[in-house]
Amino acid sequence: GLPDNYVNSILVDKSGNKWVGTGNGLVKYDSTKPEEAAWTVYNTSNSGLPDNYINSIAIDKNNVKWFGTYWGGLVKFDGTNWTAYTKSNSGLPFDNIYSIAIDDSNDKWIGTMFGGLVKFDDTKPKESGWTVYNNSNSGLPADYIFSIAIDASSIKWIGTDGGGLAKFNSSIPGETAWTIYNTSNSILPNNRIYSIAIDKIG
Repeated sequence: GLPDNYVNSILVDKSGNKWVGTGNGLVKYDSTKPEEAAWTVYNTSNSGLPDNYINSIAIDKNNVKWFGTYWGGLVKFDGTNWTAYTKSNSGLPFDNIYSIAIDDSNDKWIGTMFGGLVKFDDTKPKESGWTVYNNSNSGLPADYIFSIAIDASSIKWIGTDGGGLAKFNSSIPGETAWTIYNTSNSILPNNRIYSIAIDKIG
């Protein structure tokens, strides 16, 4: 039932459903159902998705699904309703979303193609819930964000395109919140960081 062989992202929810982001729509796969009925495909024709190219998937504490699209911005799906946040209707600085991570406070951390790192608190009014960190207003070394991971201390680890790996302690104000690891100051072999995982000992 896959609509496309290009698979960008996979996430498993608490019910065991697999959510798959492809180059031609979003898929929910329920392996408890017969094969023909196991696949549900969401796209621009049958849902509130603004774009069929799904880069990233995250699920928050309320079991709400969040999707990062290639040109349609950030999409929220609560199981019934779809909400799309774009540069034109929100504080999102760029509509290409590569990565999403959700912290213990249920804030969404969003990695954009050229707009930097974005913190989104969707409990606040639409205009005030957005905080943008970029190369000009923070210690972020590059505005092209491939990956984000959050450790047990709520420190954000950000993989950039060309700027190396950034460690961001958002509880500390100013430039001291940022530590940058790159090919010049560490044994990183390349400054392009596509993915990050955190193990049991941090």
